[in-house]
Order: sequence, then C-alpha cells, then structure tokens
Amino acid sequence: MALCSHKLRRHRGRSEEPLRCDGKDKTRCCAPDRVLLPGALRWSCEPCDFDLCEGCAAAEPKGEAAGEARKQESYEAMLANQELYDAMFGDEEEPQTRAAPRLRKQRPKPKATAPSLSAEELREAEARAQAAADALLSELQAEAPGDAALREALASGSLEALREAIGRGGGSAALMAEARKARDRLKKKAAKKGAAAVTPDGEARQKPKPDDLPVQRLEPLLSAQ
Repeated sequence: MALCSHKLRRHRGRSEEPLRCDGKDKTRCCAPDRVLLPGALRWSCEPCDFDLCEGCAAAEPKGEAAGEARKQESYEAMLANQELYDAMFGDEEEPQTRAAPRLRKQRPKPKATAPSLSAEELREAEARAQAAADALLSELQAEAPGDAALREALASGSLEALREAIGRGGGSAALMAEARKARDRLKKKAAKKGAAAVTPDGEARQKPKPDDLPVQRLEPLLSAQ
C-alpha cells in the first residue's frame, strides 16, 4: 500500500510502545481510544513518521491522490507557521491575519554586551586580584597556634610531651597526625618493654642490686670448698 510517495509497511509493532493512530476519520478508526497497542496490525511510514490502523488506512486516499493530499497538508502547515511568525515578530505596519493569534508583536532584542575596560582599569583589576591571591596564600601558609608546641614535643621524643601537646590542640592537621603517629609508636615501645620486664609467672623481674653481685659470684667458690 502507498498512501504517500513512500511504501508503507504492514506489521504488528510487537517491539514498539503504544502509538496513537494518525488517521483522520475517527468513525472508521478500529484502534481502541485511537491507540495502537503492541501486536495490533498497523500501516507505518518511517520517512513521514505516521502510523495508521487498518480502518483508517482503508479510508485514506491512495496513489497519486494521497501524494497530493500530503503535499497540500504540508503547504497549509507551512503557511500557518509563517503567519504565526509574522504575528509575533513582524513589522508594526503589517496587519495581522485572521489565522494568526492576536499576540503582541515583539522583535528579538540584541543581547547587551559588557562594556570595554581601559588599560588602566585592567591594571587595577589585575592588581586587586593579585592582592587577594597573596592574602589567601599567606593565610594558608600561616602557622597554627599549636604548631610550635607540637614540633617541640616531636623533637623531644617524650611520650608525656606528645600527650600534652596533642591534648592542648590548636595545631595544623598535618602536624597533629604526625604527633599522633609518634605517640602511638612510643606507646607500643613502652608496652613491649613492660612485657619484657615480667617473668613467666607474672611477677616483675627485679634487677640485682650492686651489693648482691659479689656474694652471688662467691657462692660457687664456697660450695666447692
């Protein structure tokens, strides 16, 4: 079937979504509520982008008459669009046509452009931007109040000093993280030393006193005699 200058395809549209029938004769349309459901027979023209049910396709003019009807519809649509454009953007002297809606005529206004700056104004703007950037950089590079105490605690290597400096706070994030790592390392070392100083029975090892050393050394000699 050829309702226009193209060849129509008859199919059931199983892979398509529900489409609206483009037929003009509502009385002969066989689609429920003029909706073509997937699986329903339809005639489709991909170049013209329209779909017709069986009843509307039978009521449409065929052959050359169909081509002339389509051309006339396209021409009428073009005239309607032109009249609408003239009504919205046409000259004031031109009268409005009856077909066009009576809208207020308005021409598109040109966009406002930014005023050009002189060389001196450009230099001043660059100087202000540079000053703002320098102020921001100096603010970022400024040392936090607690950084000095954190550095001293890190240099001392004392667990107590690190605990004090971390508890006081007020330092930068990087130094605080470094101080916490150093504190954790010292705590692990202290824990290992404490574990080594305990006997298998759970009692703390006691270092021999200096006065006991000579006696311990002489005991084997006395026992041998």
